[in-house]
Amino acid sequence: MVKVYVNNNPKPCLEVRQLSKQKKGKLAVWTGNNSGGDFANLMIQPSK
Repeated sequence: MVKVYVNNNPKPCLEVRQLSKQKKGKLAVWTGNNSGGDFANLMIQPSK
């Protein structure tokens, strides 16, 4: 499960269930075509 929190909100604004059986690997973050792709203060943390 991936949960996205914005501005320290205690409730996630996006939740996505696992789409495959893969248990380890890499994580990618990308943007759409012709997008500047700006990210600031991005933190990726394992679930608790």
